[in-house]
Amino acid sequence: MISTSQTIWSRLTGLFVVLAAATSLAACQRSDDTRTAGQKVDDTIAKVEQKTAEIKSDVRDAARDAKQAGANAAQGAADKVSEAKQATVNVAEAAADKVKDA
Repeated sequence: MISTSQTIWSRLTGLFVVLAAATSLAACQRSDDTRTAGQKVDDTIAKVEQKTAEIKSDVRDAARDAKQAGANAAQGAADKVSEAKQATVNVAEAAADKVKDA
């Protein structure tokens, strides 16, 4: 037969295990579960605003880079036109010299 002290110890041990499990579960509970809906909405809004700012910055950088690339391309085209014009003048002068010599 089980003595009274063994029964008490069994119950105390069981109670201790249940309390330890409850404490562990409470400690492991995610912080999201304790936040209010308003706090969750505020966090989401903050994340969206941060992402929007990052995207705006990326768009500004891309626009600046595209503008610079366009300016470089325009300058390169102007240089090529100038070189072609000079080559045409050189050919015309050479042809004029040949005509004079003939």
